[in-house]
Amino acid sequence: MLTYATARGHAFIDRELYLPESWTGDADRRARAAVPATRNFLTKPQLVARTLRAAAGVDYVAADADYGRDPGLRAFCHERDVAYCDVPE
Repeated sequence: MLTYATARGHAFIDRELYLPESWTGDADRRARAAVPATRNFLTKPQLVARTLRAAAGVDYVAADADYGRDPGLRAFCHERDVAYCDVPE
């Protein structure tokens, strides 16, 4: 889920269901669940990065510790000058 937050409030602006590789790698299962064949496996941090690419005006990201420790997501934020913090569990 991506939430846009300001001092005046917040709004959910995007969300995407994480699908494990066992689902995305099984064409029959994907078809039965109506998951498009074009849907490839992405890790949860990769889903966040994809959503952030489409978002405009993101100044910072706050994430739980699992996302905040991901080197790919951290590199993505550094490359785009987006501040981030991970929230301890």
